[in-house]
Amino acid sequence: MKISEMSLAERDEYVCRQAAAVLRSSGYDMPEVKAVEYLLEMDEEPGLRFDVLQAVFDCIAFTLAHKRYDYPTRLAMSDMLLEIEAEHREKLTDLLFEIADAATRDELVEIFRG
Repeated sequence: MKISEMSLAERDEYVCRQAAAVLRSSGYDMPEVKAVEYLLEMDEEPGLRFDVLQAVFDCIAFTLAHKRYDYPTRLAMSDMLLEIEAEHREKLTDLLFEIADAATRDELVEIFRG
């Protein structure tokens, strides 16, 4: 499916599921159900990095909305993760850059298996 063919609800679901998957693929403990609860209801559970989840969610949402993968976008993503002291920043940015690169072609990356 192309990004331009998605409804807003489909895009939101994709961004939410993909954000949780990016965290899991990068070495974080982030069950999809807990991620959805947080993103929809701001319901935090101790021990999970919801600040990193929110940053990754914001990065994915931006890239799908604007279909940009340029130096300022990459720098902003990296800086956001650095600012919140996210662990595994290299892996996180690699996955985010893969999503952003596909978005420039109006394509989605399959949900990562983490």
